[in-house]
Amino acid sequence: MTVKVYAANYSAGTLAANIRAGRLAYAPRGFFEARTRTVEDGTEVQVRYVGTAVAS
Repeated sequence: MTVKVYAANYSAGTLAANIRAGRLAYAPRGFFEARTRTVEDGTEVQVRYVGTAVAS
C-alpha cells in the first residue's frame, strides 16, 4: 500500500527507515516492511503489514 509520495528522495527514505524501525504508528518493530520506489511525481513509500517480525 502506498503511504505517501514525496518530492524529495531523502524524506521518503527517512519515513521508510522509521517504519522499519517500528517508529510512528508502525510498531512493533518488524511487523511492517517498507520500501521506496521512484515514480513520476517523486519517491513513493510503500508499506506492507506482515504481522510478525521478519528476519533481516
